[in-house]
Amino acid sequence: MAQQACPFLAIDPSGQDLYGEISRIRAQGPAVEVELPGGVRAWWINGLELNKRLLAGPETSKDAYQHWPAWINGDISRTWPLAIWVSVRNMVTAYGTDHSRLRKPMAAAFTKRRVDALLPRVQEIVDRALDDLEQVPEGEVVDLRAAFAAPVPHEVVCELFGVPRGEDGPRAALYRIINGFFDT
Repeated sequence: MAQQACPFLAIDPSGQDLYGEISRIRAQGPAVEVELPGGVRAWWINGLELNKRLLAGPETSKDAYQHWPAWINGDISRTWPLAIWVSVRNMVTAYGTDHSRLRKPMAAAFTKRRVDALLPRVQEIVDRALDDLEQVPEGEVVDLRAAFAAPVPHEVVCELFGVPRGEDGPRAALYRIINGFFDT
């Protein structure tokens, strides 16, 4: 049987029209086969409910080394531009005893008592970010990801794990690493 052509255009790796591209994909339906850079086919899942169902379902694998034949067999090169997104092995992609083993050291940071104690600091972080946004002159364009959506969780996680503050200290270094990783 001949393989069907991808029902949607290949994803533009340059992101020239990111929002237009996303709108066109969403218009195709809740689950759309797309072609990623390098000719790799994947499913693009639209909508929160379907994403939640798939990510929480036991039938969905997050481990390319165990459940993606093209990755396992080497059909997809380890130098593929998006390899970092599927090759990572950590608590999020682990199963069963491996997941438990990796999760255990993190559990102390996420106790109810620890999280409740952090709530006032989280409020301060959010308030400061909102105050900064309020200072932007009316009519000026604001990148909400850069000004709010990225730094707020970064600061909260740093607080949670006790990463020291400082002008060019560990938090700044960690933030640069995270931004570099997610700079698609």
